Amino acid sequence: NCCGGIALLLSVMKAAKVRYTPYSIRRALANSAKRIETADVFAQGPGLLQVDSALEYLLKNQRAIGEQLRFNVRVSRRGGSRGIYLRKSHEISQPSVNSVSVKAMFPERTSGRTKTAFEMRIALVATESWVRVGSHFLLTAGGSQFTVSVDPTKLKPGAHFAEVHGIDALHPERGPIFRVPVTVISPTPLSEKTPFVHRTTLEFKTAEIHRQFFVVPKGAEWANLTLRARTPDSQPRRFILHTLENHSGQSIDKIAERSFISLNHGHLHSKSFAVRGGHVVEI
Repeated sequence: NCCGGIALLLSVMKAAKVRYTPYSIRRALANSAKRIETADVFAQGPGLLQVDSALEYLLKNQRAIGEQLRFNVRVSRRGGSRGIYLRKSHEISQPSVNSVSVKAMFPERTSGRTKTAFEMRIALVATESWVRVGSHFLLTAGGSQFTVSVDPTKLKPGAHFAEVHGIDALHPERGPIFRVPVTVISPTPLSEKTPFVHRTTLEFKTAEIHRQFFVVPKGAEWANLTLRARTPDSQPRRFILHTLENHSGQSIDKIAERSFISLNHGHLHSKSFAVRGGHVVEI
């Protein structure tokens, strides 16, 4: 569906002889997409593809400054990553200040005069109150930097997502020129005495995702998970159980386990999996 929609856009753009680049196409798709309120934020990206709105965006903004360019966004203190990801205990126990660099990437044959003349006044907007940024900065061909303050200390347990939008201050109707994703993983506290136990009740709808995060106690090597189903009828319910303990430098295939289970009312399902003390495990 997405590939077909993009093919339609390219066909129209070529027929109308309208300027475009892979970056302007991607920006149009993201800025015209429709958010699905009931869908998990990590599963839908910018939202549902809207071909007609994307085409309107492309036609309207084809000659806007910077529209055909890619903007290289990097977080300096996090290995040059594209966004801010806070998961470890020391990262979420206190506010942090992150330096972000932005640079417009020009085609190889762009003249020096064009680069010298490039200038955009960027307005910064954070989508959540626990993320703070300055109001504006001036972006030139040499690039610019700004800081993003993240305070995860008052967030409820779970996965939290926000974005910092860089918007053309003279034409805010264009939507974000670039985005800086911010993800915070806030673990659920375990009981303070051994055995470390957590009990909870989750209600599921079709295709709904529930994530639970826990800091593995020091010295622990195994975790036991027990599920009990409570259903209004005798029909079995199928679930995908996914466990993940993130370790830097390791492939996700080596640190994640996925299993398919079927539960009837009152049925118990137990599973044991290896963990490492001090790390955050996701279920």
